[in-house]
Amino acid sequence: HSVRYQQYTALDSGIGAPDRSPRERAARERAYAACQEWLQNTGGRYESIAHLDDIGSRSNKHWFLLNDCTVTSRRPTPLLHSVSLFPFPTANHYGFALATHLQIRTDRLMTLLPLPPDCIALEELPPSECPQGVLMELLGSLQHPYIYPVLDLGFFPSDSHQYTSLVMPFNPRGSLKDLIYKSQWNEPWSRKYTRKSTCLPLSQVQRLGRQILEALLFLRERGIPSHGHLHSGNVILQNGVARLSGLENGLLGLNSRVNAVVWARSAPDIDNIDVICFGHLLFEMCAGYELTSPQPTPGHYQLDLERYPQVVDVLQMIFESPDGRYPTVEELVLCDIFRNIDLREMRGTCVPSFKHGLSSSTLSLLNAVRRRQGAILSGSYSEGSSPCTPPSTPRDRKTGCVLFV
Repeated sequence: HSVRYQQYTALDSGIGAPDRSPRERAARERAYAACQEWLQNTGGRYESIAHLDDIGSRSNKHWFLLNDCTVTSRRPTPLLHSVSLFPFPTANHYGFALATHLQIRTDRLMTLLPLPPDCIALEELPPSECPQGVLMELLGSLQHPYIYPVLDLGFFPSDSHQYTSLVMPFNPRGSLKDLIYKSQWNEPWSRKYTRKSTCLPLSQVQRLGRQILEALLFLRERGIPSHGHLHSGNVILQNGVARLSGLENGLLGLNSRVNAVVWARSAPDIDNIDVICFGHLLFEMCAGYELTSPQPTPGHYQLDLERYPQVVDVLQMIFESPDGRYPTVEELVLCDIFRNIDLREMRGTCVPSFKHGLSSSTLSLLNAVRRRQGAILSGSYSEGSSPCTPPSTPRDRKTGCVLFV
């Protein structure tokens, strides 16, 4: 393997790691076995490189580094000079190169996790429909410069769990949270965000913020329900561009760790969730730490955002509207801080229009997701199935140290 993978040359099942409890090691062992089972069912397309550490906050989620060994064919091409060494005519003899099969190895990141008992895709679709096909029709159609793609997806039973696997492009730059904390993408989540964080310059906040808003606009235009899982860990940075990920979470009915959703139970409309989450994300980019209150206080504005008066205006627009109304994503795009950002990634980009081309099964799934999210916000859905989990452990904004457990 290449130099950057030297630490992963032996696939780690996590069995011998001294800092893991027996329960954690058993969970990793089960996930490793499930990964091997899934790889066998792909017909040799993927090869394992590493069972990664827990690089995200979801406790039952596992990450694997893969090689995608896709085989492609190359058509015969004319040759300028051809000398046949064979006594019988060949393609080369007539001045053409033989068609060859090229094996292209590409690094991929795969996530594996057990599905919740009330997975929307499995509950709402009829038995005759293939959940994998319906979800890939939807996710595969969301092609946009500011959306991180899902390349492959699978459902399969293993032991007592129903697992789902998602394959995405590998990106060594990591997430927006990795940028804020100057962390490496492959460090354990429990450690990499305890170090001192940094505040992003205003120009970067403007550019990344506008790109995230453009991604949310795209989803709204395509009839996708609220993202609901918008936080800095779900914003992937690729060549300095923000690309929104985690779209599959809401479609599968997975829990969310978003602080803003936990404290926004009084939000009157489901459409406000992403706007509230964007406000929390904007605060984190400027202050260098997650906001651990429902909204910024005067102390936050004076101590942490003094250098960002334009950001303060946006946050007050989101959280302190005189009429109690949250702004729309379209209204946020028109704010002075985001209005004139050059979206060079959008130049010449042909964004597919598939809104009216989705199958009836996919449209039914989107409606089911929307109903589920609405029921959760209205309080009519069972608490055990709520997509909101307690917020992450608050940390000191200067040192990054844990304040309480």
